[in-house]
Formats: sequence, structure tokens, C-alpha cells
Amino acid sequence: MWELVATQLATGTENDVFTLGFGDGEHALMVMCGPIGDLDRALGQDNYCITTDDGRTSYRGFERWAVHDDGRVELVFSPAARDDLGFDGAAITIPAGDVTWVRAALERITAAPQAER
Repeated sequence: MWELVATQLATGTENDVFTLGFGDGEHALMVMCGPIGDLDRALGQDNYCITTDDGRTSYRGFERWAVHDDGRVELVFSPAARDDLGFDGAAITIPAGDVTWVRAALERITAAPQAER
């Protein structure tokens, strides 16, 4: 399990891609979603994307995730994403005041139909 105390949190949209980023000044993990096209489908990239600061990337998703009211964020990767990324998931600590918007961002990324993201 990758552990991070996030001192940097951000969301943003650029070129129709919505991103949630967690960072500690040294390492980062980002979860992104955007419009899905035929090429994305052909390449197996028709899902949200998880990427790390060192370029490891997976389009194969979470097994489960949770944002707890005390600021603990648990991201458990699917077995295929574990293979892609090289670790089981992430245990991230965020300020409790950021829980609501981080939860909403993860819901937007993981729950919305592809076309509506």
C-alpha cells in the first residue's frame, strides 16, 4: 500500500479531462477522466486513468475506494491495475476540511457515465 500525507490537493479540467490530484511535494497520484473515443476503446483506455508522478499508469480502475470523515482516503486498485502500477492501492491522508469535495471528485470520476464526464 502506497502511503501519502497530501499537502497538495487539486481538481481541474483541461481539454475536457477532469483531474483529481494528491501530492506531498515529492510524490503524486492523479485520477483522471475525460471523453472516450473509438481509439481509447481500441487501446483498452475506455475508463478513468490512475497515474503516478513517475509515469506509471492504469486504465483498469479501483476495486473499491472510500473517503472517511476523518480525512483518510483509501484507494484499493483492481488486480489488473495493481499489475500496471506495481502496488495494491493508496492510503492517503487529507485535511478533514477537504473530505467533501475530494469525495465528490472521486464520485464524479468513477461513477458518471463516460459520455457525461
